[in-house]
Amino acid sequence: MDIISKLSTYLNVNKKTANIVGSIRIQIVFNSYSYNDIRIESNKLACYLKDKNVKKGDNVILLCSNPFYQIISIFASIKLGAVYVPLDIANPYERVCSILKQTSSECIISDSVLKNDYDVNNIINLSLSEYEMYPSESIITEIDPSDSIYIIFTSGTTGTPKGVELSNISLCNFIQWRIKKYGFTSEDVTMQTLQYSFDGYYTNLYSSIMSNGQLVVFDCKYYREYTEFPAVISNLNITNMSTVPPIAKAVYTYGNKSNLRSLRFIVLAGQKSDDSLLRTIKNYTPDLR
Repeated sequence: MDIISKLSTYLNVNKKTANIVGSIRIQIVFNSYSYNDIRIESNKLACYLKDKNVKKGDNVILLCSNPFYQIISIFASIKLGAVYVPLDIANPYERVCSILKQTSSECIISDSVLKNDYDVNNIINLSLSEYEMYPSESIITEIDPSDSIYIIFTSGTTGTPKGVELSNISLCNFIQWRIKKYGFTSEDVTMQTLQYSFDGYYTNLYSSIMSNGQLVVFDCKYYREYTEFPAVISNLNITNMSTVPPIAKAVYTYGNKSNLRSLRFIVLAGQKSDDSLLRTIKNYTPDLR
């Protein structure tokens, strides 16, 4: 099974999705979007990209700061069978050029006017809204489960960007395991604390969507507003988050037993958690998994 087949259940209108169309499923502090909103906009963008000759197997660089544009760019790429390469908009020019060369990318999707010129065929600025004129018909591309779905770049020990490529089947198997392991349901509300250039972002994104849950995403300027996280958890009844220990520590530093009580489970990754953090988590949220 590939991720396209799974996601199409939730991102295309059919009998299986009719009951959720129009419901709030993705909130971007605090704009709300249904899966149908995401479906329509990603379909338009996919049609636009297809018109720009983006095709199956192409590596597409994403340089977006707006979370909504990030998400529809991801799904538009998936619909075309393209491989998305998400990069932080703050990346230095030299790093982006290095990644362009490594991936042989000929398309950059951004949501603003880029400060630098890049040697690619297409630089698409979503803020110009040209894609909005395209039809919202669904585009689903036949792909092999072994085909790549995205490439995440790390700095590497030498400072040279190193890409980690993930296949559809690997991602799909992991997400299905994760949903079962943590008991994701349509009642779960996931708080996205990671930026889209990190691999952990996608475990949150796909686990939430493929279990019919809700996802809360922060605008880039709010990602480090840790003091506000407990209030978001309380106000939106957040049930889970996957994050790194420093962010979890901030949440429990500024939070209390009352405003963190909706949490059902937390997944800590990326680095080792110290014993004091684990004790604090257990003290504040004793029923947490």
